[in-house]
Amino acid sequence: MNKLSIVLLFGLMGAAVSAQSISDLKNKVPGKSGQEQKQPTSSGGAIGGGSQFEMAEKFFASANAYHYTRCGSGALFMVGSTMMGGGEPVKRDDFFADVKRNEKNQIVEYRLYKSSGIEGGKYLTTDAAFPLCYKGNSGYMYFIEEYAIFTPQMVSTPSDVNSVFETSCGNVTVFHRDAKTLKTMDSATFKGMMRSYLAEAGKGVQMVRASEKDARDKAEAEKRAKYTTQGKQVTKIRVEATTDKLQQGKTYAFTIIATLKDGGEISTAAGGYSDEYEITATGLPEFTNTGLGQMKTVSGGTINVPMNDIVKGDKVVLSVKSKYHPTLTATKTFTMDYSAPVTADYNANITPNSGSSRTIAGSLRVELKAVKHGVTGENLLEYKIFNSKGNTLMHFRVNETTAVNVEVCGQPGWNADSKRPAQDGLDGGDITIVIDPSVKSYVLNTKNTGGKGGKGNSTYAASGRNGNPGRIEKINQKVSF
Repeated sequence: MNKLSIVLLFGLMGAAVSAQSISDLKNKVPGKSGQEQKQPTSSGGAIGGGSQFEMAEKFFASANAYHYTRCGSGALFMVGSTMMGGGEPVKRDDFFADVKRNEKNQIVEYRLYKSSGIEGGKYLTTDAAFPLCYKGNSGYMYFIEEYAIFTPQMVSTPSDVNSVFETSCGNVTVFHRDAKTLKTMDSATFKGMMRSYLAEAGKGVQMVRASEKDARDKAEAEKRAKYTTQGKQVTKIRVEATTDKLQQGKTYAFTIIATLKDGGEISTAAGGYSDEYEITATGLPEFTNTGLGQMKTVSGGTINVPMNDIVKGDKVVLSVKSKYHPTLTATKTFTMDYSAPVTADYNANITPNSGSSRTIAGSLRVELKAVKHGVTGENLLEYKIFNSKGNTLMHFRVNETTAVNVEVCGQPGWNADSKRPAQDGLDGGDITIVIDPSVKSYVLNTKNTGGKGGKGNSTYAASGRNGNPGRIEKINQKVSF
């Protein structure tokens, strides 16, 4: 038995790579009732592993029209022209309409019309480097030698093949130029063909990925050699940023610049590497909580100023030390700016028509005291906001004249529909404000209205009632933080 050979086209590299196919792939595959069917082959190469670009071109050129067959009962195939209501073959111009090619003249996009018995639409390659198939609006098209196989779901590994033929058999469609050839085939034949293709294509993808990684590694090594400070005569380093002021809850970029003996510079903003420096910052915690979890407050070329941690001394001192030239250091000082208004939004604001579970607006405790800016000496107010369990939700500072907005409104009720009446809005949460004797003036806006009731309709005329507003209580006493 001759071993099969395959051709892999490297999409981005444009190079052809020859590889040996799976050695145990048989020339025959099991058929129905214990019979054996001949493995479909073509003079253009063996089944499996060929580039979709190459095989789409082969299929395109194989005929002016294509017959098709669809999986039927008993896992047998039915030829469209004889068992699907006398359907005519699909013309090539209807199969490959509006063809678009890339700079290498490869088919990267085409439009299929509905005359094939499957939903038409635009088909595009799934991967620019080594496409496994073409993806359309309703499924995927695999070009394997002289066949085109449509599946309603992605089939990317040999183990996926049985699943798609068993669960979606009636929607699997195979195209070929010759109706007689299709009549001799059964689903076992096509399953074997797809498994062979996917196994070899997987090898091809791995080879492409390995080649791409080698190219990336080589490019990175060349870039590192050009922009590294290692082994070069560096006379000084400095830190630059677009601002000297920081605000809570925001992220800022900074740049480290190394000056060379010949007057040239290597900047982290233009190819240089921040990992060639030891970077520390005073005034900030090591980590801060974000919507994506914890992250370092100083990482690479960024400073992430936390919203719920007070910056010690109201300044951040960034210190940088060269790893390859340890006598070279630089610092930059940033002063905290507390002029931006702060909004604490704890509204129960699930949309009224979502049908989601009811959310009751929680109660909040807001404490504030007067402090001085550690650098400028300005009058500041320091706030802490707690939930009803005493957990800290926010901790921040603002200028004495800067507005703070605290909102804890009730959830609106959903509108009536054909199955349910309008729902009442929920009550707003309570807000307790504790003001330290040190506070002379402050700007604190509160909002804790009840949620609006849902609207009625022709089936359920009554609208929901509006929720009640929450209570607001002010207490003058010393705070403990």
